[in-house]
Amino acid sequence: MGFKSRFAIGATALLYVQGASAFELTLFAGAELEWTDNVFLSDQNKRNDLLEVINVGARAEEAEAWYTVNINYDISYEQYERESYDAETYFNGAASINLIPLPDRFEWLFSVESETTLSQSVLPDTPDNRDQRNTYTTAPRLTLLSLPRDDVYLTAEASKVTFRNATDSESDRLGGSLSWLHALSSLTGLNVSAGYEKVNFEVSEDYEREYYNIGFDRELKSGAFSISAGQTRLTPEFTEELDGLNFLASLEWGLDAHTLRIEAAHDLTDTSVAFEEGVRTEFEQFSVDDVNTAEVDIITRTRLTLSDTYSPNRTSSIYGEIYTDQEKSETDDSETDRAGGVLTFRREMRPGLNAELMLAYEKSRELPTEIEDDTANIRLSLAKQFGEPLTVASWIEREDSDSDIDLLDYEAHRVGISLTAEF
Repeated sequence: MGFKSRFAIGATALLYVQGASAFELTLFAGAELEWTDNVFLSDQNKRNDLLEVINVGARAEEAEAWYTVNINYDISYEQYERESYDAETYFNGAASINLIPLPDRFEWLFSVESETTLSQSVLPDTPDNRDQRNTYTTAPRLTLLSLPRDDVYLTAEASKVTFRNATDSESDRLGGSLSWLHALSSLTGLNVSAGYEKVNFEVSEDYEREYYNIGFDRELKSGAFSISAGQTRLTPEFTEELDGLNFLASLEWGLDAHTLRIEAAHDLTDTSVAFEEGVRTEFEQFSVDDVNTAEVDIITRTRLTLSDTYSPNRTSSIYGEIYTDQEKSETDDSETDRAGGVLTFRREMRPGLNAELMLAYEKSRELPTEIEDDTANIRLSLAKQFGEPLTVASWIEREDSDSDIDLLDYEAHRVGISLTAEF
């Protein structure tokens, strides 16, 4: 299984932003060339090819009394000079508009989230093992009660999940939630929520989902902490009802030159969707890719990431991250376990010239086959900024994988250059 790229772009829309801010818009466009000596990530069928990429994107944020807008979206077109894979267009990021016709009473969210997933976790990260997932959501929210220390919200939500390839995994989802937020103090909050969702698949078995949560959040002197826990119940249309714990926690803490972040999540869900949140809060998206989206299965998913950014001065930084990811099937004895880490050193060599060294490692295990895979990656890159709008970057990279299945062993080298302009 190939290294799950930490360079993949992903984002989650910020929902229900309060207050007002000046409109900020950044557009960018770029081109990239990357040569590899092993495009198929195979030890038996090595082939070199040149990847050509054109990408465009937008970043925008605005909050007014009657609406908020958040855009963090990228579109890339990729093709191979020797046509090792078909040309493809990928969409990654999120865009949302939240209309507020009655401030503090009623608002209506419209959003789209797009990301690239891996169809099968046991196979390498190549274009023929990737899929495009898009989630379209509309969610009106009514404030039932608004007091100085208490707010009660009733939210309805309808969403559609689509895939480019795995159309059998597509679904329509309709539900709602009731949430109570209580301010224990100016720095501490309590939240209680309950929700229901009806999930209808194109082919797979439909199910109903109920969840109950109680949560706590607190602003710290140098950060913030939030935790939410409860129960999730899934009732499939034909098979046995399932119950499980749901858990969501986030800690961000700054200490001198360090910024520490811990994120944890656990829930009963299905392989076609990302983690759901019982209460709408700002929560960073995991850098771990979603896998096994080719077929729908009911799973218990657990993820944990710990990261630290150390910035001893204005020209240097070190970023370290370790993570674990487990997907345990509730319908058979299959399971996917992944654990890994990333270590990145960044240095500003001179004004406008930056160097970066990244080391990464991931170990995965598939059950019941007991297939294990170790993947390591090292990448050295340089980026030169010319004025405000233009950046030229180049890199050299090595990736190798050692699997219990000899056919999945590989070693690959890459050299690339990119040009990006911001407006």
